[in-house]
Amino acid sequence: MIEELLSSNLSRLSIAANLDVEQVTLRLKAVLENRKLVAKQLLNLTHNEEEQIKQLSEILKYHDVTICKLLGMKP
Repeated sequence: MIEELLSSNLSRLSIAANLDVEQVTLRLKAVLENRKLVAKQLLNLTHNEEEQIKQLSEILKYHDVTICKLLGMKP
């Protein structure tokens, strides 16, 4: 889904954000990679580590907002 949005909207988004297509792509890839690492950490936690689960969940929400902003969507 994200790749489809990127391919159809990347030029428009980069112009609107005053960034070139490469900059937007690099930023999005970095956020997605970081999100993948956080999600992997979250999957490895047990229910006894509730505070860490809450913190990692908040990080994932932040990543979602960042991804939406990079794609020109409302979070």
